[in-house]
Amino acid sequence: LFLIEQNNVIQYADIAVSQLQETLESSEGLFWLDVEQMTDEDAAFLLEFKEFRAHPLSVKACREAAGRPYLAEFPEQVFMIFHIQEEIGATPTRLGLFLTPDYLITVHSTPLGFLQEVKDRIQQDYLLMRSPGFAMALILQAMTDHLEPLTDQLDADIAAIESDLSQLANQHDIQIIVEKKHQLANLLQILSPQCEMVHDMWTQGNLPLQPETIIQIRDVYHR
Repeated sequence: LFLIEQNNVIQYADIAVSQLQETLESSEGLFWLDVEQMTDEDAAFLLEFKEFRAHPLSVKACREAAGRPYLAEFPEQVFMIFHIQEEIGATPTRLGLFLTPDYLITVHSTPLGFLQEVKDRIQQDYLLMRSPGFAMALILQAMTDHLEPLTDQLDADIAAIESDLSQLANQHDIQIIVEKKHQLANLLQILSPQCEMVHDMWTQGNLPLQPETIIQIRDVYHR
């Protein structure tokens, strides 16, 4: 939990749900709650705590292993699901985000290195958490910084293998190329709908985003 109060960042690590509720009820600051390996207690908290009232389908989506990335708008919050590949060929991890003008909640089943990088930056500079939307834009930037090299690496691997084929490729070479192209296709299949989501975020005027956040998101889309 990152809580912004009186121009300070207060970080709570491994905070219990009971303490979390007390902390948030007594605070008027902005916050980012990061939930890793959501438990039944965590899910109930998101559904029942008066500041959240997360939609049951959104909470359910955070706990599912399959499904497409998507963006859903609710009267008091926006919910998004992203898919993240930590490395080439790895099973994607689902990242759920709940966004309102007052808070950001992220939910994922395994540690995500780029999320930790954003946390470290906010810990050093509270202004990066000047709005939950801005923090979300930082997450999208970090996610892009993580995923972009994966596609570049696959492109480079395929080009290197094909350029080395001075004669008719043997079966092993063909198999490697097919596998690399399959990995690239899978990664692009993950990225394509997420690019559409990011596009919708900065073109739709009804999301709870500050102008500077919209600019950040637009920059992510055009990368």
